[in-house]
Amino acid sequence: FGVPLAAAALQFPLAHPQVASVIPGLASAAEAAAARALLDTATPPELWQALRDEGLLRPDSPTPAGRPSAGPLILLAEDDNVMVCAAPIAAGDRLMIDGEAVVAPQDVPMGHKIARRPLTPGDRVLKYGAPIGSMTAPAARGAHVHSHNLKSDYIPSHGREAASGDEAR
Repeated sequence: FGVPLAAAALQFPLAHPQVASVIPGLASAAEAAAARALLDTATPPELWQALRDEGLLRPDSPTPAGRPSAGPLILLAEDDNVMVCAAPIAAGDRLMIDGEAVVAPQDVPMGHKIARRPLTPGDRVLKYGAPIGSMTAPAARGAHVHSHNLKSDYIPSHGREAASGDEAR
């Protein structure tokens, strides 16, 4: 099927609903990029069926076939209203958020937050299921949530006011 064994090996456990992550033991940025490419490699449903037919997979094994890739976003807790970028996002990239395609309105660095749903000023931002701050400006679904539109609830000096030196806001 033209699928690298490493791609199938990384993707297979992630199809099970009780598996949250796979930690491949990467030692460099190049290995992390290679692992990301393997996770994004298309694995056709026929591959998984052939493995079942050969007795290499149980008939009831969940497989990645038909599941949309999460792409560069990670949801840390079901109640979160933001997702975390596992890879840099470029403006115009297609993001999958809760099964719906959303076009990224701007570049967002790895490790930063993306709005899972539209957020308005005063909304509490939830990450890891806990509030981390409050919105100071609106953010559309798929938009970057950072110091330009968020006031931290746990670090007083974290926010647009501290970054700009304008404490009066």
